[in-house]
Amino acid sequence: MYTVRVTINGFEAVSQLVSDAELGREMLINVNAMRQPSKSSGGGNVVNVSEFLDRYPKKAVSYFEKGSEFLNKKKTDEAVQSFRNAVELAPTFYEAHYQLGLAYKEAGRNDDAEQEFLKASQLNSTAVDPLLNLARLYLEQNHADVAVTFGEKAVKADSHSAPAFFTLGIALYRTDEYDRAEKALKRALDLAPKFGATRLMLANVYLKLARYDSTLDQLNSYIAENPKGQQLQDAITMRDQLLQAGVPARP
Repeated sequence: MYTVRVTINGFEAVSQLVSDAELGREMLINVNAMRQPSKSSGGGNVVNVSEFLDRYPKKAVSYFEKGSEFLNKKKTDEAVQSFRNAVELAPTFYEAHYQLGLAYKEAGRNDDAEQEFLKASQLNSTAVDPLLNLARLYLEQNHADVAVTFGEKAVKADSHSAPAFFTLGIALYRTDEYDRAEKALKRALDLAPKFGATRLMLANVYLKLARYDSTLDQLNSYIAENPKGQQLQDAITMRDQLLQAGVPARP
């Protein structure tokens, strides 16, 4: 699963899901952009990135930029050290704390990643990315109830984030809250109709709810929309089992 992050001056930031099964070929990604409220309606100003970085010491910014380069090159140890240098010089540097969390996660240091994501969220309570990463961390650690809490915070921070609703849906599924999981996953599907994993999760939710015709609908949609999907064979097998069990296919 990949997330394309789109930021345009005057518009709300959007996170659009892209399946790795869709990579390797030319593709068109449609993103629904919403204008930010104007000052008169109580909205905030659009922050220029260069102005944002100018708030911090130049040395801290330099470490941050080096850390970003190292992280892009998968040099996690060097990235961790650079980001740590940045936050030591500028303890309120939100983006440096967040990127440090990503570097720690890449290095498999989940406890350290958790602390940095929490710090980043404290510094910027409206940012969805730290909350989303915290929810995913807790899911990986089988703390689904805590993942639900941060998933709820993520969708509150960005009500147009398909990854946030998708992650919340998984967390709710893990806590056996199937009705709420369905609502979250359907919202994720509305925001990112081409992301096949959402349909598969919905299929599992409907299976738990004994709504077998709806399970079949989601599986058929996934199979039709993802002819090269990584989980295509699993979806076909599951569909065939339902049909053999006597679940009627919708016309």
